[in-house]
Amino acid sequence: MKDSNARRLSVAGVTVAHGQQVAVKRVSLTVGMGEIVALVGPSGSGKSTLLGAIAGFYPIQSGAIWIGEEMVASPTFSLPPEKRRIGVVFQSHALWPQWMVVDNVAYPLRRRGMARLSARREAESVLAAVGMDAYAARYPSELSGGQRQRVGLARALAARPDLYLFDEPTASLDPANRDAFAQEVRERIRQTGAAALYVSHQADEALSLAHRVAVMMNGEILQVGTPAEVYECPRTAEIARLLGPAACVTGVVPEVDASGLAQVQIADSEQTVRLTSAPRSAHLGRRPLMMRPEWCELTADDGSALPCRVARVQYVGHRTLYELESLAGRVLASHAGPPQSAEGERVGWRVRRACVLEG
Repeated sequence: MKDSNARRLSVAGVTVAHGQQVAVKRVSLTVGMGEIVALVGPSGSGKSTLLGAIAGFYPIQSGAIWIGEEMVASPTFSLPPEKRRIGVVFQSHALWPQWMVVDNVAYPLRRRGMARLSARREAESVLAAVGMDAYAARYPSELSGGQRQRVGLARALAARPDLYLFDEPTASLDPANRDAFAQEVRERIRQTGAAALYVSHQADEALSLAHRVAVMMNGEILQVGTPAEVYECPRTAEIARLLGPAACVTGVVPEVDASGLAQVQIADSEQTVRLTSAPRSAHLGRRPLMMRPEWCELTADDGSALPCRVARVQYVGHRTLYELESLAGRVLASHAGPPQSAEGERVGWRVRRACVLEG
C-alpha cells in the first residue's frame, strides 16, 4: 500500500436520508492512496447507500465528501457522478445489453472525448488484462455471470479513476471466480495508486482483500481497523459474529498479568487464558468475553476443563467446527482435519485465548 496520508476519499460527518428514513448517520471515513477499505455490515446497515452518496447518486443532508483535493458533495452542492473520477462496479453488472463487450468497456473513454478507434484499442487492452479479450465481440447475454462481472471491472478500469467503488461485485460468483476477481482488484490498486471502497457481505473476502475493514451497523460505522484488529479484537459481540464464528460468554477476571495471562472463571471452570483488549494488572470482574473457535480446543471430560455436550459437528474439509452446550451457554471449538468427536458426546472445553468486549 502506498502513502495513506494522500487521501483519495474523505467522508466527513455524512448523513443520508431516504425521505424520513435516515440510512447513514454522520459517517466519517477516509481511504488512502493505494488502499482498499472493505465496508461490511448486515443487510440494511447503510453500506450501499453510503457508496451511492459517494458516487453522486444520493444527496447528503450533512457533512461533506472529498475525492482527492476536490469537494464533490455537501448539503448545498453535488458534483455530477460523471465528473467525480470514480469507477463503479455493481453486483448486477449494469452492462448495456445492446452493445458488444468492447463497446461497453470503451464507453467511459468515449465520454471523456477519446476518439472511437483509440477508445476501442484501449478497451481491448483492458479486456486482455482481465482475461476477457477473446470475448470482445460478444454481447452480455452470451456471457456467464463471472464473465459479465469481469467486463464490469474492465469498464471501471478503463476509466482510470482515482477511486473505485465496489458494491458486492462477487455476490454471484463461484469461489474460483471470486478469488480471481479479488486478485485483479488488488493488482490494479497496487499498480495505479488508486483507492477502493469495497462493500462485501463475505467476511472472509473482506478480511483477505482489504488493508482496513470498516464495520457498519444501523447507519453508523462502529469500528475501523486492520483485518487482524477487527477480527481478533472486535468491540462488541455483534461485530465479532459478523466477521466469523464466535462464542460470547461471561467470565470473571480477577487480574491480568504483564504478559496478558489471567485466571478466568467461566461457569464452574477456572482456566488460564491469554486476553486481548484488556488492561494489565487490573481487576476487571465480570466481563463479556469473545472466543473464536480456533482459540479453543476439546479435551476429555475429566474435570480439568468446562464440561460440555457436543450439539453439532460441521466438517468443512480443512477443519471441523463444533457447537457445544455448557453451563456457560453455547460455545465453539475447532481443529484441523476430520471430526474426532460425535454429536451427543461429553467433552471438555478449554480456552487458550479470548477478547474482552465492551460493556
